[in-house]
Amino acid sequence: MPTLDTVVSRLELVHPDLGHDGGGGLHTKVRNGWRKIGDHMNSRYFETDALADTASQDYDHNFKTAFSDLQPLLYSRVVGTGELTLLTGATSPSINDFTIEATPGNLTTQMRVTNNSGGAEDISLIIIQNGGGSAGGGGGGAGFTWNEPDGDAPVKSEENGELVYLFEPGSANRLVATVKVPESHLAGSAINIKAALYSPSTSNTILLGAVSTLIRKDTDAISSTTNQHTSTNTALTNTVADQYRETTIDLTDGSGQINGVTVLGGSLIRVELSRGTDTDTDDIRFLPSATEVS
Repeated sequence: MPTLDTVVSRLELVHPDLGHDGGGGLHTKVRNGWRKIGDHMNSRYFETDALADTASQDYDHNFKTAFSDLQPLLYSRVVGTGELTLLTGATSPSINDFTIEATPGNLTTQMRVTNNSGGAEDISLIIIQNGGGSAGGGGGGAGFTWNEPDGDAPVKSEENGELVYLFEPGSANRLVATVKVPESHLAGSAINIKAALYSPSTSNTILLGAVSTLIRKDTDAISSTTNQHTSTNTALTNTVADQYRETTIDLTDGSGQINGVTVLGGSLIRVELSRGTDTDTDDIRFLPSATEVS
């Protein structure tokens, strides 16, 4: 009996030809095709009807990856028509009426949604695996401008043909920048900056961190300090003099929130960069041109 097959699609699936003999061989080819399709999908779709107030629902995405590598999108759903409305800070209910987190005990395979809206809700959840990439359209160092507050700015210097700022130990030195969150940003995904730094020391630790302030479009005054987040990145240990180091500074928590408020596209994040608690007695060199937003 015929057992021929043809490789089809850009995914290169092995498809049994017409008239292929049945039995174990056909079963294996079909099963392997479904497995390959499933393993190549980077998103999951779930529905829950009438999720009660204060109730939680766990969703088994099985990506087997950290929560920070996933982008959850939560929707309000009309049961009769299936129509979806993406929940944001401006919708009713608001995205801030729900908690989305990795399920305790199943941190890499499940996601938990808790309804705190005050009533039962029909919802849909889409989970996208982003591989730790851009949080919906972050940019690189181009156009990222650090400003120098009067009286608090670190000393500017030039080393290796590059502008650097010298953050003194135990000082109140700080730089300020404003990040515009792209309209394409996926609500619920974390936002970070990657900063380049080094020290002449060959031992001890260095730390640059930030306080981030959320300025919501059409909501907050530009001077608002209501919603703030203090970064949780840790100190780096010197091992080689002038060794280039990169630190990832979190501007939001892992759920893309600042002070419990979800950061939406079009918002501003005011970033105040300063030296944290470390043990290096030398100045930390910060390279402003090598700042990247992700």
